[in-house]
Amino acid sequence: MTIMPQTSIRRRSKLKALATFLLPFAFGAGMAASVSAEKYWQQQVDYIIDVTLAKDGRTITGSEIIIYTNNSPDTLHILYLKAFANSARKGSLMDLRNREHENYSIANSNRSQWGHARISNVRGRNNRDLKFELDDTIYKIFLLAPIAPGAIARVSLDFETKLPAGIGDRHEFVSGQSKAAYWYPQVCVYDRKVGWVNSPYLGRGECYGDFGDFEVSITAPEDRIVVATGLLGNRQEVLPDSLRSMLDISNFLGERASWPEFSFDTANTKTWKFFAKKVNDFAWVASADFCMDEGMSNGIKLEVYPRRSNAEGWVKAVEYAARSEETFSELYGSYGWPVIKVTDSYDGMEYPMITFCSGGDPSPRFPLLVYHEIGHFWFMGLVGTNQVDRACLDEGFTTMAEIVAMEKYHGRKGNNTNWSGHFYKDAFYKLDEDRDARGYRIYLEWVRSGYDLPMIVPSD
Repeated sequence: MTIMPQTSIRRRSKLKALATFLLPFAFGAGMAASVSAEKYWQQQVDYIIDVTLAKDGRTITGSEIIIYTNNSPDTLHILYLKAFANSARKGSLMDLRNREHENYSIANSNRSQWGHARISNVRGRNNRDLKFELDDTIYKIFLLAPIAPGAIARVSLDFETKLPAGIGDRHEFVSGQSKAAYWYPQVCVYDRKVGWVNSPYLGRGECYGDFGDFEVSITAPEDRIVVATGLLGNRQEVLPDSLRSMLDISNFLGERASWPEFSFDTANTKTWKFFAKKVNDFAWVASADFCMDEGMSNGIKLEVYPRRSNAEGWVKAVEYAARSEETFSELYGSYGWPVIKVTDSYDGMEYPMITFCSGGDPSPRFPLLVYHEIGHFWFMGLVGTNQVDRACLDEGFTTMAEIVAMEKYHGRKGNNTNWSGHFYKDAFYKLDEDRDARGYRIYLEWVRSGYDLPMIVPSD
């Protein structure tokens, strides 16, 4: 029998109480009575994925096995799969929506920049071929045999994903770095409120997935460091101690001439093997420009991957990650996974166990970004809120968590000010506070505009 520390029990109780509080919101007003009356269920979807990243850094090819457990009371005759990379092409629904917001980045792109997501050789029971059709960013798979309540189905397929270049957002090839988000055919959620949540990808509301276990093998050129959701299962093979020592952040704090020299053969490849349990998505990034820093917080491993040219601005990133874990575990409940990874990836976005960040110290917005993206692990990740139908829950609670951390570690007055030493702004601009800049002021400006909406609206 394992005896849990009282602090851990209290933290878990907080998260359980919070999840109970969120249920009526997650399933919609008016659903509260049925939520309490019905037996709660959610689907489980496990994945075994084996892919290769081409030398171009954009093309990902491989195979996938989906193991789908139907915990619902309904019999399912079809599956829907996400193909979000198809959004980064002229004429997509996301492109058309962007144009309405005067964003013409995709409309003005050329074909060589476009992304795509394609599947083939889809097979079901007894290895029989399954028919499928594509609608913008969603594949519809026609099952030969229905999946009865309580049954488990196994579907295999091949796929190719091409990351967009210069017009992507979450998923993109940028400055030699491969940002692989929404890169694999992921089964859309089937839930108690909506049924199939198979909305097309419009650039937001994307992080709603069923929980499951992942086994993912990623073969990449030898010079790339691959960072992904989950635990690395073959570290000594792909990241031996000698290479880890050369990649240490301390080696990149001086002049470039003093940096270590690497001798990779780009004709060779390495296969990185990752394992993740009870996650609702899987993302990764590959770069030949990463260095590394590591730490621990309450038994949670912390891994930081700055770009080498940004190393000096990322010296405190491990400390920011530790502050996040400690503060949010106390605020919301224990962090439920074994590792937190922060990558320097031209972005500000979160996926289970991994964040894509940017910037660096001395900007006060760098710790803010790290706190915010790690804060998402609790709502996007551990609670798994529906960001398509209830976008406010994840961003709302996470922004509050970020503000708590900013004021705890950086004080309140001026903690969002980014112009220290600028004579004119120091003299005439008010010192800004995170709670104003990213909380009150945004809300009050919308109210004054007359265009404010109810808090709970769909992400589109």
